[in-house]
Amino acid sequence: GTDFFSNGIHLNVIEAAADAEQESWENIVAIDDFVRRVLMCKKLTVSALCGNAGAGGAMLALAADYVWAHGNVVLNPSYKAMDLFGSE
Repeated sequence: GTDFFSNGIHLNVIEAAADAEQESWENIVAIDDFVRRVLMCKKLTVSALCGNAGAGGAMLALAADYVWAHGNVVLNPSYKAMDLFGSE
């Protein structure tokens, strides 16, 4: 959609998990690994945002070589407001 680019993790999966703490940690590790791969990619990478990005989604967008964002886009790189286990 146009409201959000990404928050970097699967909040619905975390909420539905039997062990939300473990699922949160696994999601955080996964987005960290993906951001690292984008940063180290030998090909040109581009992010174009028309919606907001939070937490790992903000870091993913910023990991690209070139980043374009609509003037109203808000990037919030913190997980703290999401109340995720192991995020701080």
